[in-house]
Formats: sequence, structure tokens, C-alpha cells
Amino acid sequence: MVPGKPANRRHRSIPGRSFLLALILAATCVTCRRDAPNKTEDRVERTATPPSPATLSKPPVSVEPTSIEDFYGKLRLATLRGDRSYVANQLRYPINISSSTEKSFAIKDASEFLSRYPEIMVEALVQSISDRTTTEPSMGPVRIGTTESSYLTIFHVCENAPGELCRAGPIRVVAIHLGPRRPTESAPDPICERLFGGLRFVECSAVPRTHDYPDCRTVNVSSPDRRCPLSRVVLDITGYPGIAKVIQVSAVPASGPLRRVMLFSNAHSSKKASERAGVLMATLDFEKEQAATMLVGPGLSAYTKRRSINEASEDDQSAQRPDAGPIPIGNEQLLRGL
Repeated sequence: MVPGKPANRRHRSIPGRSFLLALILAATCVTCRRDAPNKTEDRVERTATPPSPATLSKPPVSVEPTSIEDFYGKLRLATLRGDRSYVANQLRYPINISSSTEKSFAIKDASEFLSRYPEIMVEALVQSISDRTTTEPSMGPVRIGTTESSYLTIFHVCENAPGELCRAGPIRVVAIHLGPRRPTESAPDPICERLFGGLRFVECSAVPRTHDYPDCRTVNVSSPDRRCPLSRVVLDITGYPGIAKVIQVSAVPASGPLRRVMLFSNAHSSKKASERAGVLMATLDFEKEQAATMLVGPGLSAYTKRRSINEASEDDQSAQRPDAGPIPIGNEQLLRGL
């Protein structure tokens, strides 16, 4: 090397170069060790954080039926399952609901259809949908059901022209018709049936007021009109002492845990305040397959001191005619009991 001239880099010694490379590698390793924990934490944090809803894959959209047969099959199953939301989504709105016996009306949207679902999807219509299991290929609207009964019509609808039918497009229910409603035969009211046959209530004083004649009263309750709901009921009261009274009453059903009928007097011309029109004569309590109980009201309190009287059974021999028989009045004369 010549004094006064810069050193030639090509003539550097190999040990010097090795020493410089070692320093560079050492500095790089120190930096890697210092940053390694931070990179690990970032990797753990990224793994533990759940994906946002925006990154979740959306569920596949249900495929529209491509044939009338496929549409009807799915609609039939939904109707039988009672899937009202599915049925409501298969209608074209607004949709007209025609009827054989009532005035037609229109349904504007699915929410209105759901609110009136029981009124529209009547038993006859559901039966028509259920009975038919397949449909035949058709170039026009397909009717499910018979003309005499309830039915619905399905076909392709135009997406760009609401209210019109197309040969291609989504399949929907485009019309619903409700046939004549079957008259429902209501079961006879058991209370009416029992009053048609007549109810008999008998009560006797524990301490008789006379030993010559049973100290008993009989109240027969019946409906001479034999019509239900009850319109006219008769109370026939007989017994000791010389009672023979017929009172016309009105039957008014009352609410409660038991079947209950309240009997109010109709005797507008009665002189007795206890028997005037509007006075409660008695209340009949009925329990299923058990004897009735008559709760004595203000109108009957003049004939019995009891608060309630149980219905007399046909097998009760002591109550067959407790107020019958002759009454001796002296001089070998008899007075027939009332």
C-alpha cells in the first residue's frame, strides 16, 4: 500500500470481511428475538377473534320450483304441516278470495293473509289440497279442487307485469275460491235434554208439623216448549200445606265452574212480591253425570226453609209421592192431597 493514497477495497483482508459479516448477522438475530413475542401475540389474537358477520357466508337462497308439480307438492306438504308462513309466501298479492255463499274480498299482502288464515284456509279447502297428490302438465292455470267445492288456482306470474300470467316466471297461487260451507250439527245441550225430561226436587221437614200427612214439598222443573236454548221454563210446586202453584220463569245461563242456569219469575200479574217479574226463584247447578242441585232463591223461600235441594232420583222410593195421599179431616171425610 502506497502512503498518501486511499486503501484499495479489493485488497481488504479476508478476516476483516468475516468479522463485518458476523456483526451484521448478530444484529439481525437480536432484532428477530425482540420482535418474535409481538408476532406470536398478533398471531394468537388473529386466531382467537371470531369473524365478523359481514365475512360469514350467507345461507343458500331457496330454489324456486320450476314446475307446477313441484310447486304443488311443496305447497301441499306445507298446508298439511300447518306452515302458515310458507303458504303465505306462495301467494301472488293482491289476491282475490271468491266465495259461493259470501261476498268476495281481496287480500293485499302476506301479513293480512296470515291474520285471516283460519277464515280463508277452511277445512274444505285444506281437504281439496290434500286429496290431490299430483298435477298434470298444463299450458294454463291449474285448479286444485272441484268447482262445487273449495279450490285454488296456481300458475306462472309475470315479475315485470303484476297481475298478469306468463308462460315463464315464478309459480304462485293466483286465486282462491271458497265453496259452500257445510252446516255444522251442534251436539244437543245436556241441560236442555234434562229439562225436557223434567227435574224433580223433593224436600221434607225434619220435624213434621203433622203426623197425618207427609210434611214435604215437591218442585218440578220442566220446559214445555222443548226448544234449546231454553225460552220458557215452568216451576210446578206442590205439597203440604195445600200448596199447588205453577210459576212461569225465564232461564238465564250463568258463568262459573259448574253449568248453572238461573230461573227468574215472569209472573207480571202476581200479587206476591216474591213472585213478581224479575225475582230470582232458583238457580240450577249441573255437574256432569250427576244429580242437579237447586239453590233456593228469594222467590222460593216462601215454600221451603232450605237453601238448596238435591234432585230426586227415580230409585228413591220415599220421594215418589211424598205429598200424595188422603188427608183425614174428621167425620170420616177425606181431603185429597195436592
